[in-house]
Amino acid sequence: MSESQPVKEEEEKTKKQTEKREVLVVNSEQLSGYNDNLVTDLANYLNEKLKIKAKRDGTDILLDIKNIQLSKTDLRLYIKKFLRKNNINNIFKIISPAATGNSLLLAKQKEI
Repeated sequence: MSESQPVKEEEEKTKKQTEKREVLVVNSEQLSGYNDNLVTDLANYLNEKLKIKAKRDGTDILLDIKNIQLSKTDLRLYIKKFLRKNNINNIFKIISPAATGNSLLLAKQKEI
């Protein structure tokens, strides 16, 4: 019986990893404090580039990814491109608060 329990735990882990996320969240509270229009521009930019439904919810941007394969790494790349395009890549950085979560955080970089 002790051998079957680790097998079940491994199966549960693989099920959790293969569960598809339906919504990714970009927390842009600090970007909103810097310039509120940039949050709306970021949502529109992600709509254009990724062809997904991105809507603004206060200081968050909710991305509906039911029908496409999009990783947090890919999303991070597009956000970096947006920051570079608007010449604010030296002010903000992208943080992933949890490795398995469904959110990214736009935070101000510390000044040296």
